[in-house]
Amino acid sequence: MTGRAAFVTGHAAALALLAAALAAAAAGPAAAEDFGFAVDLRFDRVTIGTLVEREEGIVVSAVFYGEANEAGQDQADEMGTIWLGNAEFTLAPDDQTVIIPGNIDRAALKWVEGGVVRANVNVYSARFSDEANILDCGIFDDDVRVAQAATPQIECTLLGN
Repeated sequence: MTGRAAFVTGHAAALALLAAALAAAAAGPAAAEDFGFAVDLRFDRVTIGTLVEREEGIVVSAVFYGEANEAGQDQADEMGTIWLGNAEFTLAPDDQTVIIPGNIDRAALKWVEGGVVRANVNVYSARFSDEANILDCGIFDDDVRVAQAATPQIECTLLGN
């Protein structure tokens, strides 16, 4: 196979994969194969320096949930939400992209309004050096499709700075 033929064959395969991915996305959140996404963590240099000096880690905690539909009212918590799963990672402090796997309770999607899966992502200190959290971080709390479309950025500084 010549270079051009290999390119055309590879290009056709890539287009077929893209078409399949777009079809899955168009089918809606309940039909999607993966509810995972990435978040970008950002720290100022002073915060990273302090965390490293204190041998402190960071925790990224994600909770997946959805608003209860009519059939899910008996399954919902006091806020009217259906818990779908969670993920938690303890990491070294540094600017980084963290992949949040979309491991959810797919059977519970039948109780979620429109099959819309939301995620709440929090970042805090691992409490290796202090019993209290020492970080002030933003959060992500939205439909997972928002995070899949554009990687959210969560910025962290030391509390009080």
